[in-house]
Amino acid sequence: MLSVPQLNLGSIDAINYKTKDEREFFAKIIYKEEFLHKILEKKKYFLIGEKGTGKSSYSVFLHNSDYRNTLSRAVSLSQTDYRRFISMSTMGKFNVSSNVDIWKVILLLLVSDGIYDRFGEKSLIFQKFKNLKCAIDEYYSKAFRPEVDQSLDIVENSETAAKIMAKYIELGHGEKKELHQSFSSTQVNLAFLERNFRECLSSLKLESDFILFIDGIDIRPEKIDYESYIECIKGLANAAWELNTEFFANIKDSKKHIKVMLLMRPDILDNMGFQNLNAKVRDNGVNLDWMTTYDNFKNSPIFKLVCGTLKNQQDSGNLTALGVWNHYFPYETDNMRVSEKQDDPFVAFLRYSFYRPRDIVQYMQFMQDYVKQNESNTSTFSKESFYRCQSMFSDYLLGEVKDYLNFYHPTSDFDDLVGFFSEWGGEKEIGWIDFQSAFHRYRTGLGNKNITIKELTSSPEDLLQLLYSLNIIGYIEPASQGKGFAHYCFRDRTPVKLRPKVRYGFTYPVHPGLQRALLVGGPDRRGKR
Repeated sequence: MLSVPQLNLGSIDAINYKTKDEREFFAKIIYKEEFLHKILEKKKYFLIGEKGTGKSSYSVFLHNSDYRNTLSRAVSLSQTDYRRFISMSTMGKFNVSSNVDIWKVILLLLVSDGIYDRFGEKSLIFQKFKNLKCAIDEYYSKAFRPEVDQSLDIVENSETAAKIMAKYIELGHGEKKELHQSFSSTQVNLAFLERNFRECLSSLKLESDFILFIDGIDIRPEKIDYESYIECIKGLANAAWELNTEFFANIKDSKKHIKVMLLMRPDILDNMGFQNLNAKVRDNGVNLDWMTTYDNFKNSPIFKLVCGTLKNQQDSGNLTALGVWNHYFPYETDNMRVSEKQDDPFVAFLRYSFYRPRDIVQYMQFMQDYVKQNESNTSTFSKESFYRCQSMFSDYLLGEVKDYLNFYHPTSDFDDLVGFFSEWGGEKEIGWIDFQSAFHRYRTGLGNKNITIKELTSSPEDLLQLLYSLNIIGYIEPASQGKGFAHYCFRDRTPVKLRPKVRYGFTYPVHPGLQRALLVGGPDRRGKR
């Protein structure tokens, strides 16, 4: 068995798996059961999950692999892409109503380039697709890169692109005349480009399925207002939906399937304005739900993922995942409900995390560093290393919350929100009446300060919902016996409830993983107001 310092716990961001050795290691440790096979299904168009649940990991793995006769290309939107797209719209290059048409051309271009990149010369035996490739090469002087920013060039200069396309695509006399008369109309040029992209892609007879993944959808640039961002993404989502359902799914005589798959957070998907969204999530989405219970965690995907990461890098093939886990974590942790009971260490990882693979891997990396630097026995992790790293992990988790808040409030002063917990008197949970009192005291104490988070100055109900949506606090549903069940937003989210609502009139605990960073819950922190 490898020692703790020798373990490769991977990268927090899947985009870092770039070299050959890194890609081979990634292919070893990625959890292939459950979600990966669903992603490959023809009618799955949305990969849904919070940040850190593995959306990018799966797209990067498939981008690097020929897995189950499927080739893929992963493309990520950048802040520059959003700024340029919205700038072109505000400068009158096109109307908001044209967003869907623009995105369809961009997606078709990226699909075409991705197919050539993954299938190579085999794709050029089809003459129409070869003509399309020649047109793209001439327009970009053979320097096209699979990026949205470059794809926007073809929209911004649609007249030139249409003329070049016309050189390579065989057209009837009447259509040539119509095209010549319409070069000055961006809308008509886009329709011409889209139609010819479709015809050329329809001519292909691929030997493998192809997926184009679009990542980076949850990146909202600073100084881009929320409404403009959402309109941009709505265009992308509706374009992908139309292409998937009306075009790719209906290509005749095609042995294999092409699709575009969007990587989306649940709250963003909920804002796309889709009709029958619940049905779309169930029928056309893969929801990366890593939820489990303390009693049944050993059968859960998230436990299998973590154990697989440890097991699959060992030299011996005669090991069980559970055996490897028990080797590296040979201790028990305190049960938070019954003082006489002890829990498996994995329960503690769940308790302090948002049940995301990224959280648990990050905690283990903190522990690995601690073992390297402070312990003589480096063959296993220790109970002390878990508790010694709580503060670092709590700061990490609060940073994740801050990133989420910045998506909706890019100019927010996060310290203003953190400061609210100074009114909790060091308690890790308070009742509804005390929450209201804390809200009014804090709002009064802010005085005339310019507050960038409106929920801090509106009502206790609004602030409670914000804190719940950020997973900072939950609420405890009373039980006939015992303490009751603690609800958190990430636990309550389902395909039907993408953005759960908090309930009023209960007890509200701060999430255990955030208590140290927010200075609540410790015996030395109580009584302070």
